Amino acid sequence: MTTDVDLTFVQPDRRPEVLRRILLAERFLREPGRRSAERFAAELGIGVAQFYNVVRSWRDTARPELLPGAAETRSRATSMSTTQLEIVDRIVADNPSMFAADMFPLIVVMAQTSGVPLPHRDTVVAHVRNSRPSFLPPGEWSDADVVVDHAVLDLPVVHDGTSTRPLATMAIDPVAGAVTGIVLSIGTPDAATTARALLRSLMFPSEVGHAMSRRHARVVVVARALEETNALIRPLAAAGVRLVPALVGAHGAGRHVEALLGDRPSGIRLRPRLVWATGDRRSTVGMRGGGRPMSRADAEGLVAARLVGPVVERRGCQQDQDHSSTLIAGLTAIVQAAGTGM
Repeated sequence: MTTDVDLTFVQPDRRPEVLRRILLAERFLREPGRRSAERFAAELGIGVAQFYNVVRSWRDTARPELLPGAAETRSRATSMSTTQLEIVDRIVADNPSMFAADMFPLIVVMAQTSGVPLPHRDTVVAHVRNSRPSFLPPGEWSDADVVVDHAVLDLPVVHDGTSTRPLATMAIDPVAGAVTGIVLSIGTPDAATTARALLRSLMFPSEVGHAMSRRHARVVVVARALEETNALIRPLAAAGVRLVPALVGAHGAGRHVEALLGDRPSGIRLRPRLVWATGDRRSTVGMRGGGRPMSRADAEGLVAARLVGPVVERRGCQQDQDHSSTLIAGLTAIVQAAGTGM
């Protein structure tokens, strides 16, 4: 049984209960089934649905501080006091290039040292994300209507009888600050995966207004070589959209995704350094807390539900039906030529 769990970032008064939940979650993973869930839930004094949430959180993140019930004594207030804000802002100022989720443990330590109670984790992280300046070079986002970036996910997907980590290609609206389209694939980035992500992005409700649904839009695509984007140039140009390749090194992908989502959004670990890796480097052997392998389609649905949106309306972004039809037709042709599904 696991007894050497690092509980540093769990409030001291919650540590015994959190450890108890972890031990029973691990027992359930070894002895799955409804009867086990009912027995362990009763032992914890919680409902079966709550127990499943505990198991899912531990399996997916392996982070005690994120377990349901780990911060029950912390206020769920949505506002923060001046003292709380001073602590948070001090950590933000000292760590301007750290992701919001990674700052939270530092904030907890400083707050505990100062004897200051904190509101709920989500409130603190939301304040960090809203107050922390972007650490991306200004040129990365300037004038871009859509940015397409990639990251490999710590999510087991079945492929050719084995379990592998999939590539996630995401269309990002930098003004709205949201992922608007995401697709999973098994290989490395290419024109077809980018086209699929852009098509998914265009499927957003028309009342939202999409950045590419107007002429003269500028789409930045993170790539390692021009061969990954060349096939996109003509179809996009036919719709009045300018493609700008953002060439990076072997480990240069994922910066836009991480800047927007952090490195573990919704419990899904991002692995940007594996974007152009293949074979055994994508294997899930030794991956902690990955859960049971699933099909690519099921994984894509899960990831989209967790990471896409919400998107706010973009001012001045008017739908042009002829333009959109030309754009969709061009992107669809790329996907069909590659022989991949939509």
